[in-house]
Amino acid sequence: MEINVAFCLRVAAMSAAIALAGKPDSLSAQQPAPPDTTAGTVVSGDVYDSVDASPIGDAMVQMVSQSNAAVSFTTTSDSAGHYRIAHVPPGKYILGFLDETLSELGLSAVERAVEVGADPVDALRLATPGSEAMHDKICGRPADGDSNSVMVGFVRDAASGTPLGMSTVVAVWNRIVIDDRGVHRDHREVPAKTAPSGWFAVCGLPSDRPLETRAELGSRATGFIEIQLPRRGVLVRDFDLGADTVLTANRETNASPLGESLRRGTARLVGTVADSTGRMLAGAHVTLWGSSTATTSADGRFYLDSLPSGTATAESQYLGFEPVKRVVDLAPGRTDTVRFTMSKSVRVLAAVKVESKMGLMRYHDFDERRKNGVGHYYTAEDIAKAKPLLLSDFFYMIPGLRVVPVSGSDFALLSTHGGDITDMCSPAVWINDTQLHQGGLNELVRPEEVTGIEVYDASTAPPRYRVGQCGVIIIWTK
Repeated sequence: MEINVAFCLRVAAMSAAIALAGKPDSLSAQQPAPPDTTAGTVVSGDVYDSVDASPIGDAMVQMVSQSNAAVSFTTTSDSAGHYRIAHVPPGKYILGFLDETLSELGLSAVERAVEVGADPVDALRLATPGSEAMHDKICGRPADGDSNSVMVGFVRDAASGTPLGMSTVVAVWNRIVIDDRGVHRDHREVPAKTAPSGWFAVCGLPSDRPLETRAELGSRATGFIEIQLPRRGVLVRDFDLGADTVLTANRETNASPLGESLRRGTARLVGTVADSTGRMLAGAHVTLWGSSTATTSADGRFYLDSLPSGTATAESQYLGFEPVKRVVDLAPGRTDTVRFTMSKSVRVLAAVKVESKMGLMRYHDFDERRKNGVGHYYTAEDIAKAKPLLLSDFFYMIPGLRVVPVSGSDFALLSTHGGDITDMCSPAVWINDTQLHQGGLNELVRPEEVTGIEVYDASTAPPRYRVGQCGVIIIWTK
């Protein structure tokens, strides 16, 4: 479950209560002093979340005398964040607030000194630190110009909800690099161990790009989820980690950013896909990243079975709309339900025909091989007729290929064009004369840029493009 940063930062004012707990007379300090109806004044104000710029309701507000810990007051803020303490004798006090649900974060609290006289004291605001201040409390103050951020949260068992200490949370990201090795990805990852309570903090994460992140413990792992961190701020994300997950034995398969095979388990996910008017959409693709894909029926419903339990990303794709991603927390043996609403339409532009001398030469080679008929061939006209939003949408239509979305707009291609039709594996992919060693195809090639696609099995591929034993896909661009 992802928790809004603002909600999580309510823990920021706990130290007043913690300080009291360490004093010999702390038990009496926790009990409100008997109200004095003949003396004292009123102290009031609000409890405020500086990050979300909103009030915090149901916060426990405590006020303790600095000279006599037995004199204390406790109240709760209302839904608008307001609190009011009556009959407060003159003196010097420490005022703070507490949110018990996040006390295990162990962050330093916010407290303030208050001097009370004969007149009422109003408009006393108790506010959480801002996002940057909270980042500095967790990770330390960064160097000048450093905009890195931090992700914090808990890792728990998907079946029981118990904390999983000594597990690892890893954040990964990639950059597309073109050099003398061809087109490949520069892979980065930052891991962090959880405390015995299951709490973790991953510092030093970039805030200028989406990241993929997951939790691991031995052979157990959640699915990847996509995050975007605020600049030098805090993102709170919890992970449920399943114990029923197994990896399939597909050879040469790289179905995730860390390269493991497809994942299976005993969880189930059902639901519907509709547009913003409520019209159910038939033919939408719904995928649990790194696992299974289903297509919605005529009534817009889908069913995914044998899924790994734990936190994962479910994504819905439908032609003419931007993909919609939802983070789901699945449990072993349980059926969860999710509804996708495809609300942001994308205009599909007609292909623009631009031909260069090199492009004509490439197309000539493509056309000559197509006449031989030893592979499967698709022209620019075939692609334009299908009107795919992303190039991966077109591969859904090619026999013998399976599209497995793994993170963001990235996907893996599995093929039955290897030596054993029952053993799907990853074919070699070429863009013109450069082999694509790792994903990112949607980022590199738009459908309207493609002049032809060739698909071969391991024995019929042109010799210069034949790599491995799982067939070949050649994509020609303008």
